[in-house]
Amino acid sequence: MRLTAPHPPHSKRARAARRRRLAALGALGLVALLVGMVLGAGHESSSQRAAERYVRAWERDDYAAMYGQLTPESKRRLSPAAFRSAYRKARDTATVVRLGAG
Repeated sequence: MRLTAPHPPHSKRARAARRRRLAALGALGLVALLVGMVLGAGHESSSQRAAERYVRAWERDDYAAMYGQLTPESKRRLSPAAFRSAYRKARDTATVVRLGAG
């Protein structure tokens, strides 16, 4: 007894069926990509939110809020007064007139 496929591998029917499967797979992949792009575009990471809070505080010269976002390790190495002094010195050295993020 000989086992054979319903259609020889190079028949027109087999090629057409393969093209339909590939087209369906491609369409499914495209839909998955588009859904991922839409969902991903609306996502904002926690690190991005933290950076934005830090910059907004910096724009207001709110050194206490900026210091509050430091890690415990950084707070152990730097006092609030030293932190504030370093930022003010950097601002004055750079002759900053206005700070704006964007």
